[in-house]
Amino acid sequence: MTATSSQFAALLRRSKFASYDRTIGQVYSSFDGHLHRGNFGLKRPFPVRGREAHVMVNAVDSREEQTEWKRAENEAQFMKMWEEVGVTPKLASESPWATKMGPGAEVTWSMDSDFAPSDADSSVNSNQSAPSSDVYGHTSSAVPNIAAMSDKQFESYLKKLRQMRPEFASYLKEVATRRAEKEGVKSGPADSTAGFTSFWEHSEKPSAEYRHFLGSQAYKAYSSPGSRAIEQQPQTYGGLHYAKHPELQDQFLNRARPGRLVIEGIGNGGNPWWGVIFAGHNATISNATTVPSGHLDFKQLMKPGEHDTQAGVAKFRIAQVMFNYPPQTVGQRPGGLAQARMETRVRVENEADMSRSNTHRPGSPAYVGQSQRKLPTDGFLTYHPKSTAPQAPARESSPADVLLTLRNLVGNKKRT
Repeated sequence: MTATSSQFAALLRRSKFASYDRTIGQVYSSFDGHLHRGNFGLKRPFPVRGREAHVMVNAVDSREEQTEWKRAENEAQFMKMWEEVGVTPKLASESPWATKMGPGAEVTWSMDSDFAPSDADSSVNSNQSAPSSDVYGHTSSAVPNIAAMSDKQFESYLKKLRQMRPEFASYLKEVATRRAEKEGVKSGPADSTAGFTSFWEHSEKPSAEYRHFLGSQAYKAYSSPGSRAIEQQPQTYGGLHYAKHPELQDQFLNRARPGRLVIEGIGNGGNPWWGVIFAGHNATISNATTVPSGHLDFKQLMKPGEHDTQAGVAKFRIAQVMFNYPPQTVGQRPGGLAQARMETRVRVENEADMSRSNTHRPGSPAYVGQSQRKLPTDGFLTYHPKSTAPQAPARESSPADVLLTLRNLVGNKKRT
């Protein structure tokens, strides 16, 4: 006879206490009657109302014996809108997040599909972790990132590097020997000084050998049998986007969404600039030739009278998203959506873009080459000379011929 399972354990598994961590910013939701009563699975109910209410909890029990929470509808709605637009962002090269991630920031997507060519291109992995080679051996791109270190951590890392000088000298000699063997250079016995003379002379030569050495040391630290270190593979966009969406898929499977033009102004260099509210983003228009007429004038809304509620309203698509920095969701004081930094550019959806069977990216040379638009006709393009049969040159008429013709005309007239 087995004992019945504890109801407390089942309740604990279904409650939010099992997943709550004050150092992780999480958004909680509820449904049906629980949401109506403000029950989010925590110790106390919250006075929130709405069909889709979301909260973030800072502390379950504070010193005042209260549950500290705040609304999180903006975070939940933003993620829903982001899934609707379905676009893959790009990482800004000089952004703080790219600097913090280091060399593994941007990883090229290698497509594995039945519709892709069978022979893979060797250049697709050029931006990924450094592959193993006959010269440098196995390396890893997960090396310590000095840009993310504090002053104390950086000094400790420098001390560790100074202790690795003999290993670096041996590594340079091994690389020189492997390179000579690969190039087929015949030499005598291995020279103990081949490939390395002194650290001072090596520092004067522009070389990336130290990067390969650090990658080799990192690979040994991660792959050794007794190692407990885990190779870091951070998410490129901070958890915002995981799937890789091709631009053609975004064009045909995601619909254009409504947005509103709210600001018109002059940017840097005297160029016109337009601000758009779209899918929770403060975006700008990338193509100035398709700007919708009118914009939302907040000063006019303050005045009495009738107003055009559809001013500046159009359907947009995201043209480009530059990802600068994600919110700090893990830490002593986790933040929310307000900490994220992204630069978004949108374009106006044109109804004529989908009227032709052109599978190329709009605006690309292949798209223009397949365009079925009628070219303007000029005179030299539309003129076609008529083909006539060759004729013999007419001979000159004599006075006798003229009199004969007149006599025939007079005779024909008398008969009639």
